[in-house]
Amino acid sequence: MGEVHPLYKRGEFFIDDRGHGLQLSWSPGRELVVVSLWHGDRCVGTVQLPIADAARASAFLMSALGDWIGARENPQAEAETDS
Repeated sequence: MGEVHPLYKRGEFFIDDRGHGLQLSWSPGRELVVVSLWHGDRCVGTVQLPIADAARASAFLMSALGDWIGARENPQAEAETDS
């Protein structure tokens, strides 16, 4: 068997509390961000996001992070919006 070469040079891998994984990879030649879902050592699905959609997903994550920071700084405001 020959050498194994990674498909993408840049990426991140995250594992949740259940042991499920999320891998993000950047394919610059195709201008895609590839999102892969993993269960153990097996990839069970992928989504190829064009760069414009990846930018929108990134904006969503940054907005959610901003909401989280705001709630930590002002817990009463979050309690009022949840009701």
